[in-house]
Amino acid sequence: MKACEALKTELQARDPPGITLKLTLLDDGVPEYVMKIVEEHQPPPLPIVLINGTVTPPVGRISLPLILEQLERLTR
Repeated sequence: MKACEALKTELQARDPPGITLKLTLLDDGVPEYVMKIVEEHQPPPLPIVLINGTVTPPVGRISLPLILEQLERLTR
């Protein structure tokens, strides 16, 4: 959870337009839209990073450089 909050803080500091970050804990149940994505991409690495509802290539961990790389690919 600390890594997610740190990522959120860093992304907000960079102020990319339209970016929101949501942490979904499996303990709270998995939303149906996430289950559909997981079924399509089984087995997914954890964490799963979704950008515009699409699974990014596996990042394997919460990593600002890896996530920024995926965001840049989508905004080019």
